[in-house]
Amino acid sequence: MSAEIITIGASLLAILALVALVHFLGFSRGGVLQTDSDAEGFFRLAAGGFAPLDIAINDQRTGALARDANGRLAVLLAHGGSFIARVLGDEASFAWEGKRLSITDQTIGPRSLVLQFDNSAPDWVKGLASAK
Repeated sequence: MSAEIITIGASLLAILALVALVHFLGFSRGGVLQTDSDAEGFFRLAAGGFAPLDIAINDQRTGALARDANGRLAVLLAHGGSFIARVLGDEASFAWEGKRLSITDQTIGPRSLVLQFDNSAPDWVKGLASAK
């Protein structure tokens, strides 16, 4: 019985060591957009192509919204320490809740994406909720 306890204890220590290593290497931190050109690069990687004309990065620099010359909209979703760009469909809905813009669309999953702008949102972003 004591050999089993030692094995379980050693296994738990190994798991804790792996968790600590992952955290130390930075994999537990969320992505942060350092510059506007970082956001532009991620938007250009969107499936089907997306060339952003205007970009609005949220206050925490953890997400962004962009539009292209054709009026299409795309968002940046945090994915670990990086981002994924998703082009929004025509059925996307927008709602302002105080200083936060809530975006709902099937391309970003079942939950809404919330971006906080603290009065820094450009006019084209502020008008999204009333445009639909």
